[in-house]
Amino acid sequence: MSKQYNLRMSRQDRQLFEAWNRTYPPQAWERQRNQQVACVMGRGNEFVGPVNLKTCG
Repeated sequence: MSKQYNLRMSRQDRQLFEAWNRTYPPQAWERQRNQQVACVMGRGNEFVGPVNLKTCG
């Protein structure tokens, strides 16, 4: 949310979320869901993984 909506985040919070992402990387089902959401919303969550809007139909 901080990147998408240009919200400020404390350094401590950013470090926590980055550590969490390293410890618990997105699983396959989360990447698939991100693709499905991107097809509806027009953009995905870049922190979950890349999306291909050309595959949306």
